[in-house]
Amino acid sequence: MENNSVSNNNFIKVAIISGIVILFALFISYRFYTRSNQKTAGGGTVEQQTGGAGSVLSEAEKARQGPFPTITEEEIKPQEAVKIKVPEPGDQTAENVAAPTNVQPAAPGIAAKDRTFTIQGENGVFTPSTIIVKVGDTVRLTINAVDKEYDFVLPDYGFATQPIAAGASTFLGFQALNSGKFIFYCKLCGGVNSTAKGELIVAP
Repeated sequence: MENNSVSNNNFIKVAIISGIVILFALFISYRFYTRSNQKTAGGGTVEQQTGGAGSVLSEAEKARQGPFPTITEEEIKPQEAVKIKVPEPGDQTAENVAAPTNVQPAAPGIAAKDRTFTIQGENGVFTPSTIIVKVGDTVRLTINAVDKEYDFVLPDYGFATQPIAAGASTFLGFQALNSGKFIFYCKLCGGVNSTAKGELIVAP
């Protein structure tokens, strides 16, 4: 009887330990899966790219091109948000701040907007060089290469265009989901240290 009792106790102990090990393995698998499906640092969703010039950077492409320059994402403090005015069509904006050419509701009954902008690449600079939107807005951006070949990289959103030939244009569409300041630049012009760069500001 004692041997049977000991055997039963050992079996229960083994069953409990096995159950704990299985639960731990399931937890680790779940954590790995959720991390592998996280969104980009900028929190944006690429919505549309036309003309064959836009491309989301795959992990393989990122590895091949090397790491992007380290950029500190500067979150907008609540007291600063009051000072940030999101331009509307026809507004007189500060120098190098883009006024949208068109603004319309992203969908009926929601506050988010579709905002359309145009940027020129000319004389080695992007003009205007600052785009201001609100969290949740969809940004529709046309980039015109005026005098030479340009490209457009927004690393926090994980995408870049192919080279845009002089006289040509390309279009990018994406949703801004997190507030902050995100740098963009022309890699062909020298990258983040070139004069062809600017900021996407997403106000809360």
